[in-house]
Amino acid sequence: LVANSGARTFKLLMQHGGNYGTDRINASEELERRLGDLFLYWGRAGVVPSASALPLQAYKERRRVKDCNKRSNITLFLVELPRYVHRFHTGLRPAGWVNDDKRRVFEFLSSSSKIRPNLVIKPYFQDYGWEITTELESAFEWVNIEKRSANHRKLLLQSKICVFPFITTGYLQALAADIPTVIFVDRGFSEFREDAVPLFKRLQN
Repeated sequence: LVANSGARTFKLLMQHGGNYGTDRINASEELERRLGDLFLYWGRAGVVPSASALPLQAYKERRRVKDCNKRSNITLFLVELPRYVHRFHTGLRPAGWVNDDKRRVFEFLSSSSKIRPNLVIKPYFQDYGWEITTELESAFEWVNIEKRSANHRKLLLQSKICVFPFITTGYLQALAADIPTVIFVDRGFSEFREDAVPLFKRLQN
């Protein structure tokens, strides 16, 4: 698209992932910054307004959850990427990282006996051929997978606690709605920018 349009079209791109601005190396972010004439950021600190980059107001959830204790659902949100995109994201990392997200999900479910009655799993809207839902149902007979609702935001706002197996945009939405949030970060594979480390430490504490 960019190659065909050349200088005839003004290319405006916008941050669409939770890793933008936190990863020390983010191939998608770097590529999009180079392809676009103007890149809009809504979640990266330290961006100086320029002709090629513009910081916007941080994401704010209009509807905040006032009392999460009145809710019962503990929702585990999954995200899958198309295979070619997954490879693009993981090409610079060890090959084992490709299945690392799934491993964390299985380990969490294997140790979640106390919260099973309240645990709901929300698959990504597109499986992309990974068949993660089929694998979960085969491995855990008790698993409760939400297949009816396609509304990610609605399910998030109905949750008592939101769980994310890796850094993704969803945890920013949950925090913006004042919902207690659990994020799994594998320190062996996730490397943050120096100015992002204090922010994650504040979340940890």
